[in-house]
Amino acid sequence: MRKLTRVALPLLGAGALVLGGATAAGATTIESGGAPFSGTVVGTNLSNVTLTGVSSLGLIQTTCTSAELQASVDSDGTNGSLDAADMPTAGNPDCTNNKGGTTQIEAFGLPYTGGGATYDSAHTNNRDGYIYINSPNPAVNIEATLNLTSLGRVETCSYGLTGTKQLQIDLYNHNNPNKPVPGNPHSQGRLAGQQLQLINGTSGCPSSASASATFQIVTTSGADVTIAP
Repeated sequence: MRKLTRVALPLLGAGALVLGGATAAGATTIESGGAPFSGTVVGTNLSNVTLTGVSSLGLIQTTCTSAELQASVDSDGTNGSLDAADMPTAGNPDCTNNKGGTTQIEAFGLPYTGGGATYDSAHTNNRDGYIYINSPNPAVNIEATLNLTSLGRVETCSYGLTGTKQLQIDLYNHNNPNKPVPGNPHSQGRLAGQQLQLINGTSGCPSSASASATFQIVTTSGADVTIAP
């Protein structure tokens, strides 16, 4: 079983994430340089990544200052998968939590398949489209080791997708004036409290983990990508 250490939990969606029901969508084309694009895209965080949950120990929040993912998709938005996720910054091996300690996060069983990208003709939340992973998805297994220093406890919590709704991340093209970080010139993805569910863990684990972050999304060569009808 493949394992990448010290990944950012919310990255599940962009290759990991609003829990979505039905949305207005049309035909989908992924483009780069004005031509259809099939291949790998890279997401790099533009804001801190926060992971939040509530357990018998109270609110537990983890903050990660650096995160990166790689995802693949075909030009018609099908065959999407999350292929890799990592914390690449030297000297920042762990994320910190609000209990005075660090949190280490590991993704098991990558790549995660059963996803894709869809153009949103209704422009819900001013987005141009969304990336999704179908749920339930038994392959998803994200383990968080919470070193809660101020409480003198270590909790090991595994999260997955056990619900019935897709997990989605909003997508904004580089020329969208309503994208989350207007000063960044590239296409972007946004997490806003998307959730993973606890599948196994110790007594102090939150029953779910909510993720919030904003990511820049480009090809592996640094070129812009867009989602269009």
